[in-house]
Amino acid sequence: MNRYACLVLVCATVLPGGQAASPADLNEIRTKAALMPRLLGSVEFRMRAHESQRKGKASTHEGDISAVFYERGGMFRVELKHRSEKTESAITSAYNGDRYQVLFEHEKRLSLARSSRLPNPYFTFNPLILPYAWLFRAGMTYTWSEVKNPKNWERSFEQGRYIGQSPEGGFSCEVVELPAALRETRCRVYFARELGYYPLKVIGYFGGEESSMTRVLRYRTMDVDGHRVVFPTLVVAEQRLDGEFFRAEYRLEEDSIKLNHPIDEEVFTISPSRASIVVDLDELDARLGTDAAQQGALVERHGGRWRFWMTVGSGLILLALVALALLGGRRGWGSGHGGAS
Repeated sequence: MNRYACLVLVCATVLPGGQAASPADLNEIRTKAALMPRLLGSVEFRMRAHESQRKGKASTHEGDISAVFYERGGMFRVELKHRSEKTESAITSAYNGDRYQVLFEHEKRLSLARSSRLPNPYFTFNPLILPYAWLFRAGMTYTWSEVKNPKNWERSFEQGRYIGQSPEGGFSCEVVELPAALRETRCRVYFARELGYYPLKVIGYFGGEESSMTRVLRYRTMDVDGHRVVFPTLVVAEQRLDGEFFRAEYRLEEDSIKLNHPIDEEVFTISPSRASIVVDLDELDARLGTDAAQQGALVERHGGRWRFWMTVGSGLILLALVALALLGGRRGWGSGHGGAS
């Protein structure tokens, strides 16, 4: 099993104990839970994250991330800084509705493409998305716009199964079993009725055992167009699989949160003047003839880190551990320099 697809979403084969529920029950949960993301036309916030990984009895490897996120109408920009024991990097990634752009600050190298070359173009987990990670499927791009897409909700709930009620975080939650990214996998999502059916917890199982969990431990509530919106300020994700343990805390700086405010469209375009090298990956594809040839060239250019993202990341989403790529470059926390576009 490829652990890249497992974090947080990954969930298990169908579990016993489900209760029958009319379609209206699930429809109510889906309709109300799906409304909240769509109320957010624009979002801006700063985040700090601490991530750790341990395999067996080996020592724990750790890394810290700071990032600024901007989202508006399908466009985004992420300004990311990462530091671990051996590496330090800075990446700005953006999409302006036409081009995906990635600037590797230390190399002053800008990559451009009309389609995302990675399943996660943010280069880290977006804490807004983590509670909704069960919405994603192979081949999708891990972005906030996909969380807002009603078709993704409809597809997930078509195969949903109502489990019952369970307390979580001081609230009574409606627990729904839903399909996840991998075939024959399921997850259980805890929707808090009093919070507009916001998903406070997601549990994933593998081989009949709990393998991952995402919890929203702190949040702010704000009024948007007469509706109560929940905005997470502390999200904790954990995964145990194949003898490895991964844990991450994502903290949003509350004074940085801005909802539905004007964001200049220029924010979503990275100026080529910031780079010494500009690479148009679409032109590179045309010259080399195939995506496979293009990927091979970039593997040679960027070494193990691109190899991690292309071989592990191109097929399956969610992507457990895109964040780990920043912490080390390969499947674990090996050495490596630079990044991939």
